[in-house]
Amino acid sequence: MTCIVTFSARTSSGAVRPNAKLIFEAAAPSIRAAGSGIVPRDVTEATANSDGEGDVLLHPGSYILRMITELGIQSAELSVPDAATVDLWQLLEVASGTPVTPASVLAAQGAATAAAGSASASGDSATAAAASAAATAALINVGLFTSKPLAQTMALAGLGVPVVRVIEAGEVLYYVPIAGATDLIGADGSTWRRASVGVANLIDLAGDLSALFQSVLQDEGSWQPALEWSGGGGAMVYGARGGRWLRLGNTVTVECFATATLTTLGSGNLRLSGMAAGLTPVAGDFPGYLSIKAKNDAFVLPTFASELDVQWTGGSPFGVFSYFSGSGYLSQFVTAITGAPVGNGAEASWAAGAGRGKIIGFENLGSSTGRINLTEQTGPLPSGLVTGTGWTAQGPVTPGTAIFRGAPPGQQFLQAADFAAGRQIFFRAAGSWRVT
Repeated sequence: MTCIVTFSARTSSGAVRPNAKLIFEAAAPSIRAAGSGIVPRDVTEATANSDGEGDVLLHPGSYILRMITELGIQSAELSVPDAATVDLWQLLEVASGTPVTPASVLAAQGAATAAAGSASASGDSATAAAASAAATAALINVGLFTSKPLAQTMALAGLGVPVVRVIEAGEVLYYVPIAGATDLIGADGSTWRRASVGVANLIDLAGDLSALFQSVLQDEGSWQPALEWSGGGGAMVYGARGGRWLRLGNTVTVECFATATLTTLGSGNLRLSGMAAGLTPVAGDFPGYLSIKAKNDAFVLPTFASELDVQWTGGSPFGVFSYFSGSGYLSQFVTAITGAPVGNGAEASWAAGAGRGKIIGFENLGSSTGRINLTEQTGPLPSGLVTGTGWTAQGPVTPGTAIFRGAPPGQQFLQAADFAAGRQIFFRAAGSWRVT
């Protein structure tokens, strides 16, 4: 046996909901009243006509009803009787599970009608609409209002609903009951807080997000850069200086600047310190680098040197001012010249091959003396016999007269000897690296 269930889709204010879609899902297998068999779990759909009305043929049993409109999805529980026909409004249940009987529905509608009539007589159309909304809300298990002022005139807690939905100026707003909230206060003093989505969706969303995302550590702060010499000694007078850092996950971005007068020079390499231990590069990882974005002329770099930076070794409390170069050369006096070096890039060797380099220039100074310029020099400084293809020379004239021009090959570090006492230095640097 089947039952014809008729329905009329309306908003809380009584407006027609044309083309509303109703989905009836059997809550569980049920037995027909005639006992002829078991009705399997199934899903039946129905669509309201342009007047919001329609009907659907269902087997007796328990169902979950979902009504879909342009305003969202509403749901309710209902039980279809073993009858020829029934109106849908007679089957709906409130959240507590208490059936809404025709008598109680009529009583609610009667109260709404009386309230509406009284309000209309006094010209209070808002109260009339709210009374009607209260009766309708009890049937669909959610408080529906067309404006926030209407909702505030009602005893919201008395509706027995977990969510109040307000449709105002085309925007759908949801409110949930929270003690002490102030977003929405009913006439009965109940307090509600606005939520971006329904309560059930909020709970589901929280569970989904917690499974997908891990917390990312984010922090920021300031630090004060300090200068020092690796060999100790020296005195500095600081001017303006400062720094800041931003941590996101295991990456730290660092900025700093400093002005200082080198009253006296110390010894060794120039170093930068002042960063907290937890913010320096990971021990055993690649070094971190701060690029020098600006500096004054107190920083004197050799010809052909790369741009200056601060190399911060992992696990170290300080970074070292450094630069790279592969273009420096050695200028060396020689004597007793035989032949003449020709062509840049010509090979030269000395000390039984322990020292090597390439000729990038030769100058004959007369009286069997001259100067050779060597690049890519390796091994000891030239001494004794210096030889190449087609020429030889005895050198140097005086031990220790070799002069470096430009920057020696490889990474170099700024030394105290690269600065002048009494000079004021300034630099600004920035960079990032990985931390634990």
